[in-house]
Amino acid sequence: MEGELGLATAGLSATVLGRIDTFRFEERAMLLHCADLIRDGAYEKALAEVDIHSRSFWASHDLSRRQSQWEVCRLLGQLGMEVDRAEASLKRLNGKAKSAQALADLYTAKDGWHLVDSTHRHLETHVSRMDDEPEAEEALAIVRARVDTVLRNMAQVFTPAFESDHWTVPGYLHQTNIYPDKVEKLPGRVAWFHVDALRYEMGIQLSRQIPEAMDLELVAAVAALPSITPLCMAALLPGAAASYSVVEKSGDTAAKVGDKLLTTVDERMKYLKSM
Repeated sequence: MEGELGLATAGLSATVLGRIDTFRFEERAMLLHCADLIRDGAYEKALAEVDIHSRSFWASHDLSRRQSQWEVCRLLGQLGMEVDRAEASLKRLNGKAKSAQALADLYTAKDGWHLVDSTHRHLETHVSRMDDEPEAEEALAIVRARVDTVLRNMAQVFTPAFESDHWTVPGYLHQTNIYPDKVEKLPGRVAWFHVDALRYEMGIQLSRQIPEAMDLELVAAVAALPSITPLCMAALLPGAAASYSVVEKSGDTAAKVGDKLLTTVDERMKYLKSM
């Protein structure tokens, strides 16, 4: 019937289609309609449509490909809403923060800025795994640009506050103190994982994957500067709280804990085994 009546090419607006996608063309039309809503910033309305039409017969009929397209719209809608909330919060600051700690509090709050990073990461991970190109291409480009803008605005507010606080974030655990404050005090045998680039929002997701943990504590820590892998991984080691420094080695930067230069995994492992 769809083919005989030429419904797919009849120019029917998605706004006049019902909640039930009787014909195949309706599912695709509604997907593009949701993408247009996201493009125009109507994120809440778009998410309501996604909730209805992503569960339609046609979206479920070709489960892997169609659901993947609807998931892009869902994540874009959620990300757009998080960007809106972050922008509103930044606007209230009027370009200036009281302190680096105040901004860190805004980031780590339960509904804080970290949700922009988390939702953005889920979106980009999903898109990278898709077999087809996202049909919400224009909406994707616009939301990506908004994310870039809000992250840049965060940095522009944080940098002077961080400098004013002498490159520290008072009230937050420093990376060099993780071992003496959180690891060394634990009784018995301890498994201690060093994970490179484990952002705070990733820590939140990890904590949700181990709900059976009897004693679970999630704490934000401030990385040592400059925050590059060879230096920050060394900043986690025992002794770093008392004696950690960044020095020059063969024209490059290197971490020094006590009298040991630690730039490679082998050197750090050897240092740990000697403790």
